[in-house]
Amino acid sequence: MKGTVVSPTTPRDEDGIYWGYTTRLASGINAIFEECPYEGGYDLKVGTSERGDVSIDDPKFCLRKKEATTKTSKKSKGRSGIEGDSNGDEHFNHLLIVFGGVAGIEESVDADESMTLSGEDSKKMFD
Repeated sequence: MKGTVVSPTTPRDEDGIYWGYTTRLASGINAIFEECPYEGGYDLKVGTSERGDVSIDDPKFCLRKKEATTKTSKKSKGRSGIEGDSNGDEHFNHLLIVFGGVAGIEESVDADESMTLSGEDSKKMFD
């Protein structure tokens, strides 16, 4: 089998095929939200951490946007300024998944000087 290296957007642009997901690097955890490439930001935000208190093994677990509320952290609102920005609609177009490293998302938040939120409260950044 032979293949050709192409841009990640080529299957979508040329063939209308959904590629599944994209990844990008960010300079800090706040930049994940501030440099969002989508108008209005991400409408569903999930953070993974061994210190989390919600498990996908919980029978009540579901991916659902929070009700529209003002964020408590500086600059982590996305472009809309509203967490979730749901207007009663539980569907999402732009899902963000942040994978915590060995030290967890909490340490990334504590290390980012542009964040006013503490690492201990980092779960407030996610739906």
